[in-house]
Amino acid sequence: MSNSITLRSGKASVKLVSLDPGVWALSNLFSRHRGQGHATAVMKKVIAYADKNGLEIKLLVQRYGHTDRKALDNLQLIAFYEKFGFQRIGEGRPIMMVRYASQRVSTR
Repeated sequence: MSNSITLRSGKASVKLVSLDPGVWALSNLFSRHRGQGHATAVMKKVIAYADKNGLEIKLLVQRYGHTDRKALDNLQLIAFYEKFGFQRIGEGRPIMMVRYASQRVSTR
């Protein structure tokens, strides 16, 4: 696997960056047309990729597009990521979340 990959679905994209073997960071989730399911579709691709490869995915919850009234706030983002199995790590700021692989891939 390379150090980063970009996944796309419709008008949404997301970047995954390798942190350590088996641990990747999710960043730059962006959808040009909010409310049409594009971000959900690209997140389904992330989960399928992570599960297939036995990856743990971490992310920093951070609102994107502060001047865009349609942009989700941090509480809405947490709820969005929880739908995909992410769990909050700790109670402090910044808000970090993690999703552990639902399957582990044998390295044999």
